[in-house]
Amino acid sequence: MEKLKLTYSIKKEEWLEGYDLSYSLFRKKFTYIKAAVFLIPLLLFIEQLFRDPHFKMGYVCVAVCIGAIVCIFATPKMERRTAERALDSLSGDIYCLTLYEDRLKIETIIPEGEEKYLDKDENGEPIPLPKIEPTVIPLSDKSLRATETDSIIGVFTKAISCVIPKSGLNDNDLDVLKTALKI
Repeated sequence: MEKLKLTYSIKKEEWLEGYDLSYSLFRKKFTYIKAAVFLIPLLLFIEQLFRDPHFKMGYVCVAVCIGAIVCIFATPKMERRTAERALDSLSGDIYCLTLYEDRLKIETIIPEGEEKYLDKDENGEPIPLPKIEPTVIPLSDKSLRATETDSIIGVFTKAISCVIPKSGLNDNDLDVLKTALKI
């Protein structure tokens, strides 16, 4: 049974705020763990270099560990910049959210007359995007995390990120959504 049906569009800033929340909830901890994996050998190689400054391979190992740590922390920033550039192609898309008793379904509605293309084929003809399948988030998913900020409601799982702008919600819709998502 359908509990709520909303239609909305997402601004670039709202989507990026949701991206940052998703990163904080699911990936930030592992970024620090991966960096710690390289930090421990880095400290051991530095200690070895203090004991034996003529150990030339130690300098290479220190450089490799520092490079790996820098890459680990730079990767999320580069991913965010890439996502930010890609968001320009999503402007004008409309989303239809349907809340059921046991799941949340989000459909992307591309405005009529607006053709979006994946790429061009070998003849130079544009390849249209395939039909976009609806995203379904079971409310019983163990990895489901819902959070609220001043401007958005974020619904995240390990595989799916959904951003719902609060600007298009009335108080009743907001209460129904918060109750269903247990915010």
